[in-house]
Amino acid sequence: MSQLSNLFGIEDEIKGLVSFDAEASGDIDSPDISFSAKVEKGKFQDFIFDNFTFEALYNQDILEVKQFVLDKEGHQIKGKGKIPYQFSSIGKEKVASSLSDIPIDFILTLENADLSFISMFFKEDIKQLQGLTNAELELSGTLNQPILNGSIVLTDGEVELYELPAKINGLNVSLRVEDNLVKIEDMNFQIDQYRIYTSGEFALKNLQLQDLNINIWSNKEEILYQDIFQAQADLKVKLTGPFTSPHIEGILTLSQGEFNWEENNKDIPLNSSELLSKLIDLKGDIDLEVKILDHLIAKTSDFNLKLAGSVKVQGALSAPKLNGGLQIKQGYVTFLDKRFRVSDGKIIFVDSTGEDMILDLRAKTEIDDIDVFVNISGILAQPIIAFSSSPLLSESEIISLLMFNKNYAGLIEGEMETILKEEMINLIAQGLSIRFLNQIEDEIANSLGLDEFKIETIFKKEEGSDLVFFPGFALETLAFKIGKYFSENFYLSYSAPLFEMGIGDLELEYKLENDLTLSTQIGSVGSQDGQFELKFELQYEF
Repeated sequence: MSQLSNLFGIEDEIKGLVSFDAEASGDIDSPDISFSAKVEKGKFQDFIFDNFTFEALYNQDILEVKQFVLDKEGHQIKGKGKIPYQFSSIGKEKVASSLSDIPIDFILTLENADLSFISMFFKEDIKQLQGLTNAELELSGTLNQPILNGSIVLTDGEVELYELPAKINGLNVSLRVEDNLVKIEDMNFQIDQYRIYTSGEFALKNLQLQDLNINIWSNKEEILYQDIFQAQADLKVKLTGPFTSPHIEGILTLSQGEFNWEENNKDIPLNSSELLSKLIDLKGDIDLEVKILDHLIAKTSDFNLKLAGSVKVQGALSAPKLNGGLQIKQGYVTFLDKRFRVSDGKIIFVDSTGEDMILDLRAKTEIDDIDVFVNISGILAQPIIAFSSSPLLSESEIISLLMFNKNYAGLIEGEMETILKEEMINLIAQGLSIRFLNQIEDEIANSLGLDEFKIETIFKKEEGSDLVFFPGFALETLAFKIGKYFSENFYLSYSAPLFEMGIGDLELEYKLENDLTLSTQIGSVGSQDGQFELKFELQYEF
């Protein structure tokens, strides 16, 4: 079989049980050959088949295929017709120019054929390919200008490429070919659970794809990528130009999305160029607008933000840039185990690759009746973080608040020693709160559907205390605070000590504009009925 394979210019050997009959006459360089062969239980590279039947005549540079049948489990590929072919006894590989103008007349038929055999011709690109295909293709014209007509129908196909992280499945295709113009009558497929639809046309030049004019869209399908990203996606994209260097233009609209950047997902590149270079190896350019509606939640262990806006992906496919901006509607960031509620923020992209996005964020938290603010600005790789407070405190005092829930900055050595002696247990309790209670506060808030849940414990020195583990100290205060966004502009919170019934504070915060916020606080100042305090605050950020 290896000699017969080489005779017809096939480099790889065909293996199997072979029976054949051949007759040759004429000159050695231009013989007349009649040939028939049958291979049972055959194998060509990694493709295994049941039967292969071939019958042909060769005369004066014309190979007339009388019968060509490749059968695997009842799925057949058939062919017949005339093809210009140059026989060579010394292994010439190039087709002589004299063959270029000889007419071609060949018909190829696929009857429920499995496409898995095609993957062996693209070993470096295709990891897996399968699907039942019915096709009838008629090749005419000449070797120099071939003309293709016919139709192709593929059902329930599956494609897995080495360069793509996701598998394409549920591939259904209906194509019609008219004089080298391929019309996509229907084409749809799934990537994970996301179904994509395609229509349009493209031309074939020497059987190579040219002049793409293809529409790609989805119908607000849910897109999922592992446990990292999910959203409702509406895609409308158009591909034009040559296949090897296409132009991609369109809009991707995301809604009700969530991007969960867990610890085990940090190996995913933030740089868009690095990500796309792993997914696609084509030249070309892109102009894709990504719109975010109804908020996209981006969260890690350090932040949870609701985003809205639009970003354009533009430039070369090998190195696209991001332009646009996202508004931070609400959410929180965490510093020193303290949750800061975002009051205003934005993310800006200016010819960005992802890591050099610009942050502008302002958030606040309340500690011991003091509002502590954090401002984050600059690029993501090197952010600038600044703290402030109301009433005004120094940065060291603010850090003290964040670490110990009390302001110990600025004390002299003797004062600090006294505090440490008398309030050591309180410091320990606050430390436990920071390292333990603060960790479960987020879990409680999430389980109750709240945006904020805090517990505050303060101990005082007291002789004869009943506390077994902390002799000489008694629990002075145990208070809690809960809060929730009822809209992106309206935040409601309630706080109260658990040991004093009837005392509590209700605070409403409403954002009139991005820089203008109205706060209202209603609090009871005593356990008797009718003792309330009402405060209004209008805050403008410059």
